[in-house]
Amino acid sequence: LDVYQKNMSWPDVDGVNIWPILTGQNMSRYDAHHELVLSDEVILVGKYKLLLAQPDPKLVKGFPDNYGWKTKQGNWIQPAPSFKCGIAKDRIHFLPCLFDLESDPREERDLSKSMPEKLSEMWTTLNVSTLTRYRSRSPREMLGPCNKNCASKHWDLFGGPPGPICGIKGCKDNFLD
Repeated sequence: LDVYQKNMSWPDVDGVNIWPILTGQNMSRYDAHHELVLSDEVILVGKYKLLLAQPDPKLVKGFPDNYGWKTKQGNWIQPAPSFKCGIAKDRIHFLPCLFDLESDPREERDLSKSMPEKLSEMWTTLNVSTLTRYRSRSPREMLGPCNKNCASKHWDLFGGPPGPICGIKGCKDNFLD
């Protein structure tokens, strides 16, 4: 089965054979991608991870106890009050965090102040990659009805920021105002 239709997909599929990494055949875990953008807020470069922002736990309805680190036993360890890593103050002023995933896999020690050059380099790479990436768009006829008011009520039930306004289950009419 040729899911890529003889390499006619666009953008090109970014494929790397990771089988040698998975089977431990003399490859580093960084051989597949030295830089890996996970989202608009997260990038991995080698052993480092840059985290730009997460919502302040006090602002996220229903999730106040899940901020910090989860132990193998399922308990949550809350960070010290001084740990402000990754929290966006008023969604404008971001406090970025830089972690060394090899020496700190639980991401408890922020290196952003001690490694400002690395922080700046990774932030620049993240910004460039998000500005130039391809974002797919669904054809209008496949979206379903778009009802902004109904969709807002739907997303409010989850206590989160608004999501898509088209194709929400239970929202039937097209109202974009």
